[in-house]
Amino acid sequence: MKRIACLMVAALILTFAPRAMAQGTSAGAPINVAVGGFPNDQGRLACALYNGPDGFPRDRNKAIQHSTGKISQGRATCVFNNVPTGTYAIAFFHDAKMTGKMAKNMLGIPQEGYGFSNDAKPSAMSPPSFSDAAFQHDGNTPTTLKLILQKF
Repeated sequence: MKRIACLMVAALILTFAPRAMAQGTSAGAPINVAVGGFPNDQGRLACALYNGPDGFPRDRNKAIQHSTGKISQGRATCVFNNVPTGTYAIAFFHDAKMTGKMAKNMLGIPQEGYGFSNDAKPSAMSPPSFSDAAFQHDGNTPTTLKLILQKF
């Protein structure tokens, strides 16, 4: 009886292991976010990657990945690794004081530079929509976005 159970477990492992290994090896290609226009080299670039409109761009907890980049000569790059095929949008800001949160005044107006994929622009009272900032990533080759830091 034990031998039959062992054989059944081994058969299951041999059946599902190749599929699991194939899924693991096709995790996806990176998305590189190169941002220019920093006024100085203080702080860091903070980026969030979203795979849908839920939470974009205000709720960083709804992002599927976060990344930071060191600022040098007014430029910085965030890298998101192992990103599968899909539609994505990115929100980023100049985390000048290294707090992990965008500095805003009492009215909620950003006090640090920020931006979005596609260099999407906010309206007078709200950030751009996910569809305005959305881009396609094929998951097989790296995607590189070149964006500019915006100020309110």
